[in-house]
Amino acid sequence: MAHANDGGGSIRIPASCCGVFGMKPTRARNPLGPDFGDIISGMVCEHAVTRSVRDSAALLDATAGPDVGDPYWGAPPPARPFADEVNAEPGRKIMMCC
Repeated sequence: MAHANDGGGSIRIPASCCGVFGMKPTRARNPLGPDFGDIISGMVCEHAVTRSVRDSAALLDATAGPDVGDPYWGAPPPARPFADEVNAEPGRKIMMCC
């Protein structure tokens, strides 16, 4: 795992070019700490590049949550740990068009 942040692709683009996994978490999922709170109206998110989806999920379980100075309430808590979602069946979702 290597720390990274993403405002416009800074995690995802290098990860796709280097054969590692990169994901930009939803706004307020990972704190920006008491020093910043918010960068570019919530566009910048902290996370990491990892070797696998499983590693990224485990890291997100360890780092997600609010922090002192966060300007947003935060993303809704997950129903279960992200690491448990790695092996979950995707299920079926019906898409409706307007």
